[in-house]
Amino acid sequence: MEPDRKEWEEKEKILTFREKELELKEKELLIKEKELEQRQKELDWQEQQIKKENNSKKSRDKQKKVLDQPISYVHVIQDRDDKEIHHLEKTREDIRNEIKNRIEQRDSLSNQLIATMGVVAGFAVPNEEYRIIILLIPLLSIYYTLQILYSFTVHDFLTKYLRDVIEPRLSQLCCTQDEFQFSNYFNKNAKKVLKRSFYIYGMWVVSFFSMAYLWVFEYDNHPKLLTISTIIYVLSILKITRMFIDDSEKRL
Repeated sequence: MEPDRKEWEEKEKILTFREKELELKEKELLIKEKELEQRQKELDWQEQQIKKENNSKKSRDKQKKVLDQPISYVHVIQDRDDKEIHHLEKTREDIRNEIKNRIEQRDSLSNQLIATMGVVAGFAVPNEEYRIIILLIPLLSIYYTLQILYSFTVHDFLTKYLRDVIEPRLSQLCCTQDEFQFSNYFNKNAKKVLKRSFYIYGMWVVSFFSMAYLWVFEYDNHPKLLTISTIIYVLSILKITRMFIDDSEKRL
């Protein structure tokens, strides 16, 4: 029995040894797998670097091509922008000059209105036989006020076009902020002045007192003329008031 037992122990030792050998081999395999994974990562990283270098090289080649052509894309774009800036600057200058003309036009029309009404009143009031000429005062007031209000409308359109179209595009081309443009700054900081409403209320007051004067002193002589004229004047003034009473713009 002893030899059998020894033989059995020998076999057990051999099996144990083989198991350890297998374990070692498994560990070696795991180590090799990790090494392979690490190697694969390194290869991937190298591949990415190569791609980046290739892309960078392509970009440099493109830049070199652009720089090698002095009268090419960059200069064409720059030249186009310069031409657009010049055109917009010229347009802005024309608009500003037109706005100045509109302001001067309103001043001139206001002076003409006051002068003509003064001449008519000064001639008609002292002379009873010519008193009916005062009927022209509401007509003059309506005519000149309409011209002045239309001038305001054109002024408003020019101001909006300058502020909302021309100057924002100039700011974009010059790489500046809209706040640096005068029209934008003025619109944000200026206080609203009801210049348009002043002319409308003035038209009402002048027409009312002129017609009231005639109704008191001339109705017996010209009842039909005064009635028709009053109706026409009232309808005209109401129409003008409805068209222009909303004065929302801030102007110089």
